[in-house]
Amino acid sequence: MRDEDLRDLERAWLATRDPELEQTYLQALLRRGLPRPRLLLAAYLGVDAALEFLGDEGFPEEPDTAAWVRGLGHGRLARSSDLARESLVRALLAAWALEVQSAEAAAPEVLAAQAAGLAWLRDRAQAREALAELREQSTPGDALRRVALSPQLRRAGSAAAEGVRQSAARLRAAQGRSVRAPLRSAIFTGLVGWTLASVGWEPA
Repeated sequence: MRDEDLRDLERAWLATRDPELEQTYLQALLRRGLPRPRLLLAAYLGVDAALEFLGDEGFPEEPDTAAWVRGLGHGRLARSSDLARESLVRALLAAWALEVQSAEAAAPEVLAAQAAGLAWLRDRAQAREALAELREQSTPGDALRRVALSPQLRRAGSAAAEGVRQSAARLRAAQGRSVRAPLRSAIFTGLVGWTLASVGWEPA
């Protein structure tokens, strides 16, 4: 497949999030040589084509959303530490984005953590100052600081899981109903889009 055709397929998938286009796009990436850490991450997230490609090397489904997020920093995924840590930060950002979209006025601490997380994605070194300015308590900012700065990925994964639990609790309190499905969907959509749309065009 030519580069321009692959780009067109990527744009069509990102615009629609159609499952069939996702499968076609991932299969094209696999033929092109999708880097294995991203293949493993896509499989862990539950992308069918990645699971089919890996076969017995795939991952069992984890129904608990917080445990699923924690797993982003464990096992085989932790071997690519930078990718794993960024996936944990992006999981928190996806949860907070859902809070912002769902509330008439998002809590200031959620907005502050969201801004700091986005700054971390742009420049990790400079973002340390922004992270240090967030209050050191069980808030979204504290979860982000522990995920971004903890030297151990397992601890970062646990912090991300706790941050997602807190986000779910705030969403439940605001909406008066279970938010498990939309929260997991928001995290899945954000992470899959980043995992597959940021791989570049060169073979691994």
